[in-house]
Amino acid sequence: MPLEIPSNPADLLNRRENIKSELNTFRNNVSENFTPAEAEKINAALDFMLKIHLPQEDRVDSRPFASHPLAVAEEVIKLSNDPELVIAALIHDGVEEQCDYIFAERVNRKYPDRKFSYLEMTEALKEKYKSIFKAWSFKEIKGKFGRKLRPEDSL
Repeated sequence: MPLEIPSNPADLLNRRENIKSELNTFRNNVSENFTPAEAEKINAALDFMLKIHLPQEDRVDSRPFASHPLAVAEEVIKLSNDPELVIAALIHDGVEEQCDYIFAERVNRKYPDRKFSYLEMTEALKEKYKSIFKAWSFKEIKGKFGRKLRPEDSL
């Protein structure tokens, strides 16, 4: 069962519409600056980012939260041709902000027969299990998008 995040479909459509121009620009920049294989991986990260961030409440400036990681990724494209940096920019807030959603997706994939779906939790319960959610979220992201080794990692 895929990740299910409780949300109002009208809110999701409205938020997506509010960043439509940025999404189109980003997708064009990706197709112009990366190979088809790299673009496919970046677009998978974009879809993942939208899935977990579009349901979030809007930012203080009334922009959808998803506009922030999208803008960061756009800046990274201007500075680097490394697709993994672009992916990192897209998902950089995922573990911090939406680790319980990412955790639910990992559980769904690991135990498909149990049909686990995201359950709303109190903030106190989320806080209690946040370290577990974060650890599993990092594993989920690494499994989906990989992790480029830095020179110091090989020591």
